[in-house]
Formats: sequence, C-alpha cells, structure tokens
Amino acid sequence: MPARDPFTEDQIAAMLKTNAFGIGDRLRNQTMFLSQLSFGVRISELLRLRRGDVIDGTGELRQRVTFTRTKNGSPHTVDFVNELGRDYMLRWLRHIQDHGFVLATDPVFPGHIAGKSLTRQQFNHILHRAAVEIKFPGWSGSHSCRKTWAVNTYKFYTRKNRMGEDIDPLQQLKEAGGWKTLEAAGKYIRSMLVDWRESQAALYPNLQAMLLGPDCNTVRGEKTSFQNSHMIDRAYFKVMDFNPTATNNHE
Repeated sequence: MPARDPFTEDQIAAMLKTNAFGIGDRLRNQTMFLSQLSFGVRISELLRLRRGDVIDGTGELRQRVTFTRTKNGSPHTVDFVNELGRDYMLRWLRHIQDHGFVLATDPVFPGHIAGKSLTRQQFNHILHRAAVEIKFPGWSGSHSCRKTWAVNTYKFYTRKNRMGEDIDPLQQLKEAGGWKTLEAAGKYIRSMLVDWRESQAALYPNLQAMLLGPDCNTVRGEKTSFQNSHMIDRAYFKVMDFNPTATNNHE
C-alpha cells in the first residue's frame, strides 16, 4: 500500500465542499473527516465510538474521549478540545438525535445496519472520490487525516521548542498520538522532513552567483598533491590558530 500524503488547509476546505462528501450525509462525512484531523485517531477507532463515549450524563460533550486502539484493543484517551472538531461533532449528534439515536450505546456514525457503524471502506471510498474531485496530487485515504494531524502537531511542538520551551517535539508527538516508539511516530512526519530539505535547498536563489564553483562539492583531490602539501597545510593552520593574546586575530 502506498504511503498516504497529508492535506493542506486549502485542500481540507475544498474537500468539505465536494460533491463526494454529499454521499449519504454531508454533515456525517464532514464530522468524520474533521474529527480525524482534529484528534489524530485512526478511522477504525473513530467508528467504534458510541454516543456515551463523547457525551456525559448532563448531555455535554466530554473534554476527553477514550478510544480503543485498533492494533491491540488497549484504551487511548485524547483531549477533545479542538473547536472545529467539537463544533461539527455537536451538530452531528444533535442531527442523529432527531432521528432516534439517543441511547449511550448507539453508534456515533451509524451505518445502514441497525446498531452498526459505517464501515472504514465506505468512508475511504468517499474520501478518495473527494480527493479525485479536488485533484489532490498525492495518495489519499483515511490515513491521510492521521498523517495531516501528525504533521501539524509536530509543527506546533517545534514552534514551542524554538520559543524556548524545553520539550522534544517528536516525543510529544509520540505521546499525543499513542505510538509506542519514536520511530513509529517519525514515519508520519517523513514527508514534512523531505519538504524541509527541499525548502533549505531552495534558500537564497539570488545568491547563487556567490558559489565558489563545482570543486566545492567534493573534498577529494589528487592524492599526490595532498601528500606533498601536508607540511605546508600544517604550517598554515598553525598560523591561523586563535591566539587570545594577539592583537590581530582571524575570526
């Protein structure tokens, strides 16, 4: 299976308006899409949610929601505070309440079979059609949502680190996403690191004329010239050594 690519904010906005998202119920599809993007869970974990998982005894949306991990069945609790995700979730729950889904055991995203949720394959089909509709250039699927969340979460912690907070962005991402290892978390931001390499390579295009020439791309020279000049090289670098008592220092 090819690696899924993350979405940009412009692509997310375009996806929400596609005809594909109108398949079945537009609000349902939008809520599922934004819930994944907001909370970083796998689609199969999202589809297991029951009404009682997200609404407390007073009818309010919970601040923290516990999901069941797909791979080992263990619980994974995440903060449920993103305003965009909460807004759509609340609207959707009110909508299905009007259609009789009022019990704590009712699925949050009901499918055609009574008591059952929509399937992962059905949502992936909708997501893929929407991606084709907006001419998304990469590979798309429900895992694109989790990868999008991971990339943006990592960027958030990176900004905090650069502002002086003593945190490890990758460690924070690992804990927030529920991965067991840093390596597993790192796989989700690999495409972003590639973009950073490309952005670094493209810096200062107007200074290309200052390049010293193609010889600077290698440290290898003719072996005989290096051997014959090593005494001269040592003498040169001895002179260039920093001397704190000298009045003229090379910095």
